[in-house]
Amino acid sequence: MPRLDTSLKSKVTTLYLELHGLHRDSHDEKILTILREGESLMMQQQYEEAQTTLKALDDTAALFQKLEVYLKGKPVYKTLKKITKGTIKNEYETVVGLSSLCTHLAIACKDGHTEYVGLLREMNFKVTDILNAMKYRR
Repeated sequence: MPRLDTSLKSKVTTLYLELHGLHRDSHDEKILTILREGESLMMQQQYEEAQTTLKALDDTAALFQKLEVYLKGKPVYKTLKKITKGTIKNEYETVVGLSSLCTHLAIACKDGHTEYVGLLREMNFKVTDILNAMKYRR
C-alpha cells in the first residue's frame, strides 16, 4: 500500500476548508459541484486530484482581485485600496469603508455574482469585530 503524503493531505484539507467557507453559500451550481467533487476525492484519499479540482475555484485573494476590477471607478475603490494597504486612520473610517464594501458586495450578489457571498459574510464579521472592540474600550 503506498504511503500517504500527509503534507499534501494537510494542504488540500486547508484549501478545501478555505474554499468551502468562502463558497458554501453560493447559489452557483458549478461552484457547489466543484466543492462536492473535491470533497468526494478527499474522502477517497485522492488528494492530488482533489487539489486540481479545488484549484478551479477562486480563493480569497483571487476574489479580492476580481472585486478590485469590479469596483474600479467607484468611490469605494479608494477605500478598498486603503483597507488592503492598512493606511486607514481610525476605526470609524474602517467601519465606513467596510460597510460600503458590504453594500457593493451585496449588490454584486444580487446581480448574480454569488461567488462574493463568502466575502460579504467575512466583511460583515470584520465590521462586527471592530464595533465590538470599540464598545469594550469605552
